[in-house]
Amino acid sequence: MNMAGQLPALILQYSIVVFIIAMEVLIVVAILTKKIDVKLLISEKTGEASLSRFQFLLFTFAIVGLYVVIGFSTATPTFPSITEETLWLLGISGGTYAGSKAIQMNSSAEHQASGKDGPSGRFVR
Repeated sequence: MNMAGQLPALILQYSIVVFIIAMEVLIVVAILTKKIDVKLLISEKTGEASLSRFQFLLFTFAIVGLYVVIGFSTATPTFPSITEETLWLLGISGGTYAGSKAIQMNSSAEHQASGKDGPSGRFVR
């Protein structure tokens, strides 16, 4: 295929990347101007750190960042194919987070039903 045939696809790819970068910039500006509160981004409502949230956030950003770098490091910028292993990694990370939330919600419901305090000595909601 000649360069003229690749031009629309290349324009679309760059447009998508520019759109994603613009959205990221808007989100970062909103965070810096305190319009988006990130206080509980990797912690629970009680203020305790959440390893499952941190893992999910870290894996997601690492994988997205690597795919963008790999996509632009080739001679002709293309989006790399997403491997099955990458999907498994994201799935395990997301499943860990979902499992953590399910356990937390179940524990909270049990504590509310029994009228007992939560594990931190405060009533857990």
